Amino acid sequence: MKTIALTWELGAGLGHVAHLTPIAEMAVEAGHRVAFVVRDPTKFGPYMPEGSKLYQAPVSTCSSTMYIEPARSFTHVLHNTGFDEQEGLTSRVRAFKAIFDEIKPDVIIGNHAPTSLVAARAAGIPFGTVGTGFCVPPPVEPIPDIRPWMELDLPQFKRYEGGVLERTNHTLKELGSEPIEKVADIFGDPCVNYHTVYPELDVYGPRDNVHYCRGWQFINGNKPDWPTPRPGGKLIFAYLKKNAFLRTILQHFAQTPHAYLVYIAGTMEHERRQMSNDHIRVTSTPVSIEEVGKECDLAILASGPGTIAGIWLAGKPVLIIPQYFEQEFTGNRANESGAAMVCQAAEIPKLMHFVKVLTEKGKYTKAAQAFADKYSDFSKTPEPLIDFWPHFSKTFGL
Repeated sequence: MKTIALTWELGAGLGHVAHLTPIAEMAVEAGHRVAFVVRDPTKFGPYMPEGSKLYQAPVSTCSSTMYIEPARSFTHVLHNTGFDEQEGLTSRVRAFKAIFDEIKPDVIIGNHAPTSLVAARAAGIPFGTVGTGFCVPPPVEPIPDIRPWMELDLPQFKRYEGGVLERTNHTLKELGSEPIEKVADIFGDPCVNYHTVYPELDVYGPRDNVHYCRGWQFINGNKPDWPTPRPGGKLIFAYLKKNAFLRTILQHFAQTPHAYLVYIAGTMEHERRQMSNDHIRVTSTPVSIEEVGKECDLAILASGPGTIAGIWLAGKPVLIIPQYFEQEFTGNRANESGAAMVCQAAEIPKLMHFVKVLTEKGKYTKAAQAFADKYSDFSKTPEPLIDFWPHFSKTFGL
């Protein structure tokens, strides 16, 4: 019996739960112990396998004094989330290491958890990563610019990367560990980077030196309970966030004959009542993406690549309304596939034009169906996809 620590540090939402809990379930089924060290423990309670331990991850509570906006690379993400300040970085690494000293894991697997990986390196514990690809950049220096259409100050770009590297190595030295050569080394050898995104949705483009994992599970959700569309209306699923544009989006929905099932996490009952009507039903309870994909005509998503892929596996197109840095670039990759369109915040007044195009022009559904035909038969594993647990357990001797 081995002990596996599962860590999450940056970001928000159920996507991190969806990445780590399947690993925990596979580990427990194989007879191992599991400990979660996560940013928001409250999200994991309903999904943890029995007997798992749960710890609060050390997270940065201070905003960067030199916040980089817009971020151009994952180095900038690191800079903006705590790798810009030496004392704070070293303290968080020490705190992670103290938790690992208590857990005594045989292996650590991180999801968007770079500080925990530095701590794993300092503690001499084998580690790997699991995630969408965005949070594990290619092993190059400098880490790629993912806004290449914008003018780049290359010397400044490299200085920021050098600063993150210098502070990381200072921390490693204080803890008696060897330095790393480049920032991308934080994430370990590519052979232990597991990507739960399909190559078509990797923000860095398809890569040859990582493992893309097939059939990643979604958070179990309820069967969709659709309102009734008006004559000629479609069934449209929307995964939205509470933000400044939400009311406007719902007003657009109300002007169409379509029926909308809208998932918005964290909404109170009175808020859901106010936002719902005869053909708009708002829920804060996760719904089954697999079932939604089977029944809907279109999905409108402010979410990550896992949900996009889940809808595509049912052969349905998506409209992406990006809210975060990662979603913007995932949206660009999805748009290139021909099975999606992207509606930026400034384009929300034209939202229903996007809906009309996606529901009436068959080429988008045809492209989504092509994706489904390629990947939905799990009895066949198209290259370069792998099954996660057999590879992971063999690699780490579990």
